[in-house]
Amino acid sequence: MPIDETKNVRIVFVVSHETRKELDALAKKDRRPLGAYLRNLCEDHIVNETKEK
Repeated sequence: MPIDETKNVRIVFVVSHETRKELDALAKKDRRPLGAYLRNLCEDHIVNETKEK
């Protein structure tokens, strides 16, 4: 399904090559694709920030 037909938005992260390698390693350790790993990382952070308020 094209992103325009959902309520999702695209976010672009710009990181160094070294950071990308580290993120790839963490995602592989977590057995998820990099995009899913980053999405869950952001969502978890938002949930934790919301709970603190």
